[in-house]
Amino acid sequence: MKKVKDDKRYEIKYRIPNQKIPEIRSYLKEYADADPHVPNKEQVEYTVRSIYFDTRSLDFYWEKIDGLKVRKKLRIRGYNQDKGYAFLEIKRKYSNCVVKERAKLPSEEIEKIIGMLDTTDGEATNGSHNNRLVSGKFVYNMIKKNLSAKLLVVYEREPYVGKRDPGNRVTIDKNIRSRYNPDLNDLFDGDDLTFVANDFSILELKFNNFMPKWMRTMIVELSLKQVPFSKYCEGIDACRDELN
Repeated sequence: MKKVKDDKRYEIKYRIPNQKIPEIRSYLKEYADADPHVPNKEQVEYTVRSIYFDTRSLDFYWEKIDGLKVRKKLRIRGYNQDKGYAFLEIKRKYSNCVVKERAKLPSEEIEKIIGMLDTTDGEATNGSHNNRLVSGKFVYNMIKKNLSAKLLVVYEREPYVGKRDPGNRVTIDKNIRSRYNPDLNDLFDGDDLTFVANDFSILELKFNNFMPKWMRTMIVELSLKQVPFSKYCEGIDACRDELN
């Protein structure tokens, strides 16, 4: 059987005060360019929208809080206001190493798959072998663990890619906000969100195999401090009053 293509990545996060962002941009000019896929070339950012799934007792949340080195998360991810398509994603983390499986599907098909868990095998009805296999795995996990939509997380992402190797990537995630107990139709809704972070942002360094020298130098020169940060867990904490 043909296997799903895995994208193995290392991801290291740093919590940075917003006033440090111009300094980071200045440093990156020599080593990285704005992500060419950003739709607005004048403003190097796009909006990321994710609905996270968890058990009734929030097992995925507690696995992160308890510091488990091997974890997984399931989410539906969309971008900007592109309501026609979204991604089913299964993200596994082994310490700092990330393995992500994702399937890009029409939003209507995702709603159909998630809304008919008891009557479908979960495979997408069309598209690539990867899409069919990932959607099948997604629904298998949904049914096995009795998962449901728990949190909507929305933020603006400022992305850069390495000039020599575009596999080296730097992102700055800003204005992180969330809402508890969303509906699938809320993926592109920006109303009634609770701020998770508005005075700081999350800088992520992403690379394959080993960190390039310019990233290591940036960490030292800009005095960056590695800090564990889960948008899902922080979003749950920010919406704690809604859980009671």
